[in-house]
Amino acid sequence: MKRLVILVLLLILSATSFAARDLPIFHEWLPDSIVTRGKIHHWVLPNGLNVAFWENHTAPVVSCKIMIKTGSAHEGEYLGAGISHYLEHVVSGGTTSKRTENEYKELTQKYALSINAYTSRDVTVYYGQGSSKNFVQLLSMLSEFVRYCAFDSFEVAREKNVILQEIRKGREESGRILWELFNETFYMLSPYRHPIIGYEEQFLKLRRSDLINYYNSKYAPNNAILAIAGDLTPNEVISIAESLFGDWERRTIKSECIPAEPIPVAPRVAEKEAEVKVASFVMGFPTTWRGDFDNYALSFLAYILAGYPAARLNMKLVNTEKPLAHSINAYAPQGRINRGTFIIRCSFDYENRDTIIKIIWNEIDRIKQYGVTREEVEKSKEAFCKNLMRSIESPSSQASVLMYRILNDGTPFTDGFWYLPYRRVTPEDVKRVAEKYLLRNRMVLAILKPKGAATKLDSLLAKAQTAQKPNFTLRKLPNGIKLILGENNNIPTFDFAIYLLGGSIYEPKDKAGLAEFTALYLGEGTRKFPSFRALHQKLEDLQMDIVHDAGMHTIFIKGKFYRGDFDEAMEIVSQMLLYPKFPEASEEKLRENLLAEYNSLKGSWYSEARVIFDKKFFGDHPYARPVCGYPETIKKLTVKDAKLYWSSVLDPSRMVIAISGPMPVDEMERKLARLFGKI
Repeated sequence: MKRLVILVLLLILSATSFAARDLPIFHEWLPDSIVTRGKIHHWVLPNGLNVAFWENHTAPVVSCKIMIKTGSAHEGEYLGAGISHYLEHVVSGGTTSKRTENEYKELTQKYALSINAYTSRDVTVYYGQGSSKNFVQLLSMLSEFVRYCAFDSFEVAREKNVILQEIRKGREESGRILWELFNETFYMLSPYRHPIIGYEEQFLKLRRSDLINYYNSKYAPNNAILAIAGDLTPNEVISIAESLFGDWERRTIKSECIPAEPIPVAPRVAEKEAEVKVASFVMGFPTTWRGDFDNYALSFLAYILAGYPAARLNMKLVNTEKPLAHSINAYAPQGRINRGTFIIRCSFDYENRDTIIKIIWNEIDRIKQYGVTREEVEKSKEAFCKNLMRSIESPSSQASVLMYRILNDGTPFTDGFWYLPYRRVTPEDVKRVAEKYLLRNRMVLAILKPKGAATKLDSLLAKAQTAQKPNFTLRKLPNGIKLILGENNNIPTFDFAIYLLGGSIYEPKDKAGLAEFTALYLGEGTRKFPSFRALHQKLEDLQMDIVHDAGMHTIFIKGKFYRGDFDEAMEIVSQMLLYPKFPEASEEKLRENLLAEYNSLKGSWYSEARVIFDKKFFGDHPYARPVCGYPETIKKLTVKDAKLYWSSVLDPSRMVIAISGPMPVDEMERKLARLFGKI
C-alpha cells in the first residue's frame, strides 16, 4: 500500500511538472514553428533521484542513461589518481551482488542491448540502448551496476592493467598530449588541470578498498540523474524507475571545493615535441560564467571566425590557393563550475606557426575595430538553431540533453529558452565580446610540434627578453648639472635620484636640523601643485614612490615611477626642486617631525649610543650632530630659514641627476634639459 501511495504521489508530481512547462511564458517568447517541444516529464523520487523522460514514439527503441555527479575534478583525497575513470571500468558490465560479469554479457546478447560508460571531469555516465520492449532488462542492468557492484578482485586487477596500458598508450596519442598540455597550462588552481585518466604514479597506488570507499561516498540517488528517452509511456517509465531505484538509500555527499580559476594577467605559452608529422595548437581564452548572455555572442564569434568551411579564418588559412594550415576551427563552450573558454584549434606545418598566429590576431583585431556584418550574425543564428534541433533527433541524444539540462540548469524544460538568447544577439554584441575577452594578455597557447621542428620566422610568441645590464652614460647639461643615464628595458619602471651638495655639514651650528627641515619642505606644495594635498594626490594618481630628505653631505629626492609616466613624473620633481611653496602653515608640523625623529634615536641602545659616540668622537665637527638636529635647535627653525638655505644650495654645478629605465639615454637627456636646463 505504501508503495502505491508513493507511486501516485510521483505521478501527481509528474503532472505538475509537465503543466509548468505548458505555462504561456513557454510559448509567448518563441512560436512552436521555431522550437521542437518534446514530450518531457520530470520526477524527483523521495530519495532524491532525478528522473527525466522524453516520450518519443518514432521508433520502438529506448535509451537509458544514469549520470553520477562525480568525475576527475571531484576526487578529493584521490585527486590526480583517476579513480573516477578506474571505477567506471570496474562498475560498467562488472560483477555485482546480483549477477556475474558473464551473466551480464549473456543478457546483453540475448536482448540485443548496447551498454557503455564514460567519465569526464564532472560526471560519470552509464548508458545503454535497445528495443523498448526490453526496457526493464536494460534499466535493471544499469541500476545493478551503480548500486550493487561486487568489486571482484580479478576484475579490479584486470581493469587496472587495461587502464595502465591506456595511460602509456596515451603518451603517444597527439590529441591527448595536446589537450593535457593545454589544460595544465590553462588551469593553475582548478582540478580541471589534471588528466581524467590520472597520473601513472598515483594511479598505481589505488587499491580495491579505495574503489569501494569512493563508490560508497559518491554513488547515491541524491547524487545521480536518470534520463530515459524512447517509445514508452510516462506510467511505464516511472513505475519501473521507482521499482528499481526507489529503495536506493540516500547518502550524505561530501562536496569537493573547486577554487575559481584566476584570469591570466600575461599570455601563457607551452610548446612540446612529440612523434608527430603535423603540428597542432590549442589557443584558449577564459570567458564568462554559465548563463551570462555574453556566452551566446561568443558562440557566434567562434562560428564567424572558424566555425564552418567559409568562415573568415578558414578562407584565409585553409581554403585558399596557398593553404597555411590543414584545418582550423573555433568554439566557445560554457563552463559549469569554472568560467567558459573560447577555443581555436589548428593543425599545420610547423614552419607556418608564426604566420598563422599573426593572421589569427589580425582577424581578431579587425573584428574589434570594424565588427561583423549583420549577414554573418543571421547566418550564425540559423546555423545554431538548426544545430540545436539536430541535437535532439534520436532517443540517445534526447536522453543526454535531459541529463545535462538537469545537471547544468536545474530543469529539463529549457526548450525555447536556449533559442531565445541566440536570436537576440546583434553584430554589436559580437564586436563587444571580442573586445572584452579575446585579449593578448589572457591568451593561453599550447603547441605540439614534430621532434626537431623549427620555424624560419622570428617568433611572435611571448619570449623572455635576454636580460642585459644597463650601460650608464655620464652627460652634462650646459648649466653644469651632471647626468648619469642608463637605458634598462628589463623592467617597466624608472628609478631616479637627484642629489645636491647641501647636507647638515653646511648648516650653522645653532640651526642644526635645517638641511632636513628644508628637504621636508620640498614635499609641502609647489607652484603647480600649491598644497600638500594637491601634490600628493598627483603622486598617488601616478602610483609614484618618492623620498625627499637630507644626509650629512646632501639633500636629495629619489624615487620610482612607471613606464609612460616619464614626462609627468619628472615635471613633478622639477616643481619640487625649482618652485617649492614653503607654506608657513607647515612650519610647526615639520618641526614636530624632526623632534619625533630625534626622540626615536633614544628608542634603542645602538642609536642612543651612536649619538653619544659621535658627539664625543667628533667634538665640534658637524659630524657630531644628528642630521635631524637637537630639540633646542629644532624649535628655532622657521620657514624663512628654509627658504634662505634652499636658495644657497640650489646650484646646478653642485647637482647630479641619475636615471635608469626603459628609454634611450638621448631621449632622457633632451627631456631633462627642458625641465632643468634653466636653473
